[in-house]
Order: sequence, then C-alpha cells, then structure tokens
Amino acid sequence: MDPVKTDRALRSSFRSERTRDALAKAKQRGVVLGNPNVGKMVTEATAARDAELRPILETMWDQTYREIAEALTDRGIKTPRGGDVWNQVTVMRVMKRLGIAGK
Repeated sequence: MDPVKTDRALRSSFRSERTRDALAKAKQRGVVLGNPNVGKMVTEATAARDAELRPILETMWDQTYREIAEALTDRGIKTPRGGDVWNQVTVMRVMKRLGIAGK
C-alpha cells in the first residue's frame, strides 16, 4: 500500500467527519443551513423562461414532441439547462407546465 495515498485518505476522512459533526452541531443550535429562497428563485426563473417559449410552442402544438424538439434545436433556442439540443421529454415538460397540449 502506498503510504502517501493512505495518509491522504485518512486526512480526507477526518476532514469529512469534522465537517459532518460541525454541521450537525450547528443544526442543533438552530442555525438555518442553505438558502431557503432557492426553490422560489428556481420556480420564478422557470416561469419566466417558459413564458418566453409560450408563443413559439403554441404554434407547434399539433406536432409531435420529437418534431418540436428538432425545430427548437434548429432555431438555436437554448434548453432550460442552457444546452444546445432539445429532446422530446424536455419539450413535453415545458408544454405541460404551460398547459399546452402536445402529441
């Protein structure tokens, strides 16, 4: 066994344990960990992005999800996560959130 790797693994394990213990103690003291507004911010950002897509998707409602995905990709419209290639599941989810029926 490589003594350097073993030493690194032990130090990493100790660090992890100390961090876990410190977070548990902070939680016991009532410290709020994380940002409680993240969920709200994500929901608002999703709604704003979907609103921009609504006019485009409303004209495509009679196409299959696959066809819509290809059209959005061809137009260069970014996916919700900022990607370049749309897929049918992403199209379906956006249309469902907007209440637009699709095939």
